[in-house]
Amino acid sequence: MLASAGHEVVETADAGVALLAYRTVPADVVIIDVLAPGRMEAPEFLRQLRRTFPDARVVTMAGRTSYREVDPLAVTLALGAARTIRMPLSRDDLLRIVEEVRP
Repeated sequence: MLASAGHEVVETADAGVALLAYRTVPADVVIIDVLAPGRMEAPEFLRQLRRTFPDARVVTMAGRTSYREVDPLAVTLALGAARTIRMPLSRDDLLRIVEEVRP
């Protein structure tokens, strides 16, 4: 959706790889699925990213409202996510959110 709208998109296998990619070439906006499997969970990704890049703009997304009795989007919002997205969402909603959080 973002690439077809003219945005440059870099996809990574998991949050740990995303952190390395961001350190190499910081992005205007990072979008992370908080429930995606990988070596690093979204809250730890946010902690580490914020430690080095406090101004990074992160949008977190999730398809369900709870995981292990906790709302994962509320957790990431408390850790500094600029916005949260509840999936599914429309292309227009995604593009609007990206434009709102871009520097």
